[in-house]
Amino acid sequence: ARQNGLAVVADIEWALSDRTAALLELVDHLVLPWAFAQSWTGLSAPKDVLSAFWTPGRASVVLTHGEEGFYLKQNDRGQCQHVPAFRTSVVDTTGAGDCFHGAFALALAEGADPLECALLANASAAISVTGLGGRSALPDREECLRILRSMDAPKPSNLD
Repeated sequence: ARQNGLAVVADIEWALSDRTAALLELVDHLVLPWAFAQSWTGLSAPKDVLSAFWTPGRASVVLTHGEEGFYLKQNDRGQCQHVPAFRTSVVDTTGAGDCFHGAFALALAEGADPLECALLANASAAISVTGLGGRSALPDREECLRILRSMDAPKPSNLD
């Protein structure tokens, strides 16, 4: 992928082996669930966990944390950020992480920066949990953009 100028994006869950460490090194945009990231690093503060996964040349690390939202470190901004989850009526969280990862990768392929990718993914996952099962409430782009433009859309804040 890199030889062809493409970014490498990965979602790694519960693959705790020596091969996992090698795979982590190959990823430009690392999108991980909080439980895996915390288990892998043994750390509990989001900023510390983000920093533990940071490597030179990595473009972003995103930690998804369900109803807490997500945490992000990206190369061009350097600081660690938190964005809360949208307030929504949760029916079923099945597939919410996959929805987040798919929306992140789509936005990245379209040229968005990591924060924009994660904001779109956050909106997408928020909509996806409003229906039963992993597919009944999958949103389209317009739905995601509509709630991103809303007055109560969560905003990024820097972690100290």
